Amino acid sequence: MKFLLVVHVCSIVAQNYMDGIKVYPMYDTFHQCTIAGHVRSMGIVSEMGQDLVDRTKTVIHFDCESIELT
Repeated sequence: MKFLLVVHVCSIVAQNYMDGIKVYPMYDTFHQCTIAGHVRSMGIVSEMGQDLVDRTKTVIHFDCESIELT
């Protein structure tokens, strides 16, 4: 089993929830995927900058989807 990180960028002000961004490669453990999700989220927020994040009230949500490999 592998884990696929899916990141969603959301704006509370605009009340929208962006389609998930699938992040490859997949991870061997849920733990690795979760850490990567937090790191990726921090990177996105940093790249957007404080002004845009504050203005749009952007939040990041992520999932680690389990994928059965055959």
